[in-house]
Amino acid sequence: MRNLTLKTLVVLAVLTWAGSAGAVPIEEFVQRVYIHSVPYAEASKYDASEVPSLLKMLQSPGEQEHWSNIVATLGIIGDERAVEPVIAFIYREKQTRQAGSGPT
Repeated sequence: MRNLTLKTLVVLAVLTWAGSAGAVPIEEFVQRVYIHSVPYAEASKYDASEVPSLLKMLQSPGEQEHWSNIVATLGIIGDERAVEPVIAFIYREKQTRQAGSGPT
């Protein structure tokens, strides 16, 4: 009986772990370091409910090192609410970089 209980617990643990794969909070997902960009298969598991959090992170200077992952994830999610804010973000960053580099 003990063996059966132990096997049952192991099976439940494996199923729980497998079911939660990729289910990390969106903030943690975009803060990870990816060698070859954000993994599409994982990012596509997130839905439009994450867009407001991602857009808020895109406005935060403290998230600057993660901005590329945030923009990529927004693109993968594909919610139209992100289009204008991402365009504004790109424009703002372009202006900031041009202002910092002086006349060309």
